[in-house]
Amino acid sequence: MGAELPNDSRADTALGRNAPPPHPGAVDVRPRYVIGTALIEALAEKAAEHFSALTLNVHLLSPAARPYTRTGFRVAGAGRGSLGVAMSRPL
Repeated sequence: MGAELPNDSRADTALGRNAPPPHPGAVDVRPRYVIGTALIEALAEKAAEHFSALTLNVHLLSPAARPYTRTGFRVAGAGRGSLGVAMSRPL
């Protein structure tokens, strides 16, 4: 199953697609989580057209759990494996 991200200028800007070329010697100070958050939010926006929630399985010790929590996912129950949890986000 795949997801098509919307053609959305907010997502494009967050992903740096519409950003002006950097000034020579400039340093990018955007937080590392901008791209992951933009992708999750774009997916949630598109999914909301057809679904009432997004649900996923993640390992508790995985760094991937942080962006999900930051974007509104909450532990919904046991997942796969001893450290896996199911997370859900209402849309």
